[in-house]
Amino acid sequence: MAHALSKTGLLTPPQRGKAATTPGSGGTSLRAPRLPYVLLALAIAAGAAAAPNAAAQTGPEATALASTQGAPKSETSPPDQGTKATSPAQQERFTEEVVVTATRTDLPLEQLPLSVSVLSEKQIQTAPVLALDDLLRAVPGLNMRSGNSFSLYPNYNTLSMRGLGAPRALVLLDGIPLTDAVFSSVQWNQVPKSEVERIEVVRGGASSLFGSYAMGGTVNIMTRPVTERSLFAEAMGGSAGTYSGNLSFGTMIAERLGLGLDVRSLHTDGYIYKSEAVRGPIDVPTEAEITNAQIRADYSAPSGTSAFVRVNAISEDHGLGTPLSRTEHDRVQFSTGTERQLTGGSRLAATLFYVDQTFQVDNTRITSGARESEYLTNRQTTPANDLGGSLTWSRAVDERIPLLVVGLDLRHVSADSTRQDFNQAGALTGTQWTGGVQDFGGVFAEASYLATERFELLASARVDYWKNRDGYDLREPGIRTYYPSRDTLQFSPRVALHYEMTATTGLHAAIYQAFRAPTLRELYRGTLSKTVAVLGNPDLEQEKLTGGDLGIHLGHGSLRGEINAFYNRVENLVGRTLVSQTSSLSTYRTVNIGATRGQGLELIGSVTVAPGLDLDLGYAFSDSVTADYPDDPRVEGKKTPDVARNAASLSCRYAARSGVALSAQIRFQSATFMDLTNVDELDAHTTVDLFASYPLTDTLELIAIAQNVLDEEYLIDVEDGGEFGPPRQLFAGVRFRLPLGRQAADARGN
Repeated sequence: MAHALSKTGLLTPPQRGKAATTPGSGGTSLRAPRLPYVLLALAIAAGAAAAPNAAAQTGPEATALASTQGAPKSETSPPDQGTKATSPAQQERFTEEVVVTATRTDLPLEQLPLSVSVLSEKQIQTAPVLALDDLLRAVPGLNMRSGNSFSLYPNYNTLSMRGLGAPRALVLLDGIPLTDAVFSSVQWNQVPKSEVERIEVVRGGASSLFGSYAMGGTVNIMTRPVTERSLFAEAMGGSAGTYSGNLSFGTMIAERLGLGLDVRSLHTDGYIYKSEAVRGPIDVPTEAEITNAQIRADYSAPSGTSAFVRVNAISEDHGLGTPLSRTEHDRVQFSTGTERQLTGGSRLAATLFYVDQTFQVDNTRITSGARESEYLTNRQTTPANDLGGSLTWSRAVDERIPLLVVGLDLRHVSADSTRQDFNQAGALTGTQWTGGVQDFGGVFAEASYLATERFELLASARVDYWKNRDGYDLREPGIRTYYPSRDTLQFSPRVALHYEMTATTGLHAAIYQAFRAPTLRELYRGTLSKTVAVLGNPDLEQEKLTGGDLGIHLGHGSLRGEINAFYNRVENLVGRTLVSQTSSLSTYRTVNIGATRGQGLELIGSVTVAPGLDLDLGYAFSDSVTADYPDDPRVEGKKTPDVARNAASLSCRYAARSGVALSAQIRFQSATFMDLTNVDELDAHTTVDLFASYPLTDTLELIAIAQNVLDEEYLIDVEDGGEFGPPRQLFAGVRFRLPLGRQAADARGN
């Protein structure tokens, strides 16, 4: 039943919205200030001043960077949580594999009764990728759209796990949400690859700790804190007129206070993603311009207190394949956190973040079947704000209860969208304002219980309250629609077990309930592109997942393996159903589907074949279908959109003592569908990517990356005649890093 109340009268856009402009010669687009360029100027100035000091810090005074979750770890060690003994070979390969994301506090990887993958700094820095999303596509159990963050429509950069379909997983940056609260997309280009120290992937429902956004699991990208003077620079160029530069440096402005600046810029002329069979005069390369800048400060004290502050600003301009269609995205994020060691061995951690962003898209309509001309059919501008914070207390109670965690999360999200429609002559034909507010609050608790030396129970639960309010839809001429507030409570439990069968083999199992609240985009914001219109739905209910997994893991010497079987059922899955179709436009409505069912298998393995030679292998089978949809029984039994039934990857890395590094990554993905009826199919495909680096000196190296070496042609979208993924691309450049010293020599010997 619709809750809307319509009235007629004079329209005034809400105060939260921003005034719109009409297109034309010299027209002004709706954009936030280009703050990345302000930070760029600051970084260059500070870099020029700090470089001599960084260059001087190459001797014994240089120290290794510490592992962290946002802030540098203090010198005071966390309480002993019963770390199990490992063999010398295991210690050599899996040093410091302490996982934070799975429990919101530190626990050794081998103790976790959950399915977890950890990508090391070595894997990240030698991967044949330009951005992190391509690296994560090789991780078993992750579901991502084909393509990459440079070629996809920005809001298609979503993530899910275990056959749930996008977007149903939470991405964190040093424990701070990176997943966009309005669009559910991930701003991968906000994270400089050179700053990433490790990535933790936790599969399975995690709403019991992280709430709505973590229904399928979590990914935590953990960056390197500033603990010494350092300087990093990288310049690359290659195919499709692509060139990029990255400057990063840190300095100690006090004994325990570090300041870091990072600036990255990328330009690409792109490629024409329409096939030659449908290509017309209006089809042009999908160029992109990305500028990202970051300032951070890290503090660590012997007393056990640590803290960080980070300000990041990114500006992205993407062409969408025709002269008039494009997107512009400006995003500024402030985040800070602190952690303190309290008396009695407990720890208290707090975080706070704020995001201000504006997303604008110009959509066009093709005026002829031969794709000879187009016109701007609408311009949609969406400013949004996201404010949140968390407070977490943890401690080891005794030998039987080595972990106890309680915490609180709060979040406030608001968004307003202005859409202007135009006719072929360029005249404004209508304006629509939509928007709303979401408030979230959650309390959670978790405890680990060691029944015996071999058997561990990990239980967590969370209660979430959220409210949708101030929703509206205003249209000229004279239509007002206001939506009543709605609030909901949700309980999310998880129970996980770990049994150590032998010194090298363990069994883990988990059952859980999780949920996802519909976003402001799904509730209120409609979209209209070249050939597709999507209507929002203010009556959407939250998705509810019930699932579990069972797995066995092996760790022997340098060999690590894992086999997982999982099952999940989702009630009220949010999807799109076709409501009307013409020769030029398909109109969909966002709805709750009755239920989906998914089950599958994951195989994960890694081994050191020889000194310096490592292999990683992954395979995921996902059988995910619509199980129940009374409103349209035709889709029952159809495959879930955006989920490949089979996906496999093989990564090989070689590091010689001379400093030469080589890596190769092979990824296979079976066919996927974009719609519930399984009509719009994307190709199965295999891609091969390569990386090589050669040291010229202790501080300078040559690097080369080759992507899609076999020049595989595969669809990434079926809209408007079909769009293809990136062709073969080659890139080369140089890296410069200070200090190296003992740290670099040790790394080359591993």
